[in-house]
Amino acid sequence: MKHMQTDKYTIAWFKIADYVSRGEKERALGVYRLLSHSFNDDAVARQLEADIYFSCNEQERAIILYRQAMELYQKSKRFMEAAAICEHLLLLLPHDASLRREIILCYNNIKLASKIYVHAQRFVEMYARENKWQDIEHFIHDHDSVLEPLARLALYQPIIIATNNVAGHTDLAHMCIQKTVTGLLCEEYECALQEFFAALRAVNEDLHKYALDCLK
Repeated sequence: MKHMQTDKYTIAWFKIADYVSRGEKERALGVYRLLSHSFNDDAVARQLEADIYFSCNEQERAIILYRQAMELYQKSKRFMEAAAICEHLLLLLPHDASLRREIILCYNNIKLASKIYVHAQRFVEMYARENKWQDIEHFIHDHDSVLEPLARLALYQPIIIATNNVAGHTDLAHMCIQKTVTGLLCEEYECALQEFFAALRAVNEDLHKYALDCLK
């Protein structure tokens, strides 16, 4: 019985792909609606529906559905799946700051600091280019308390580097340094702290000295 059910699913998926490839959206959606009744997973169902609209070149509708799927994945704490959808959305909407925030929080939940660093760089470059330093500060205040120490480091390093190239933002750099040092002050993060100090020294000797003063 289970084997027969799996065969039905496989045939249905192939039918959807076939209809989409021929541009027959309504037929593809019809099969999707029949298939979705057997889903026990609203997030997967919403993502599949989004895929159909996206494949049929209805990007606006697809984006709405992808956002809904991402929220459903987040609510069920499937942050890797949520991050994957968010990555796709950022390809479509590269200047959407809210998506950049969401993906940083997703990667924070699955402790992927390297991914946070990449997106933090893009986030900061976009805001710095538009001279929206206050928005960067607001993001720090809104999300600092939920970030893991290594995630905080990954987020703040690009901000510190960006402030070094623009006059008048020393206070922002100092705040980021102080929060980073405080978060890394335990034996578990000793290597990360040493690497942070080395990076600061390469960027700006005064900022490096300030970081050392934060240890006192």
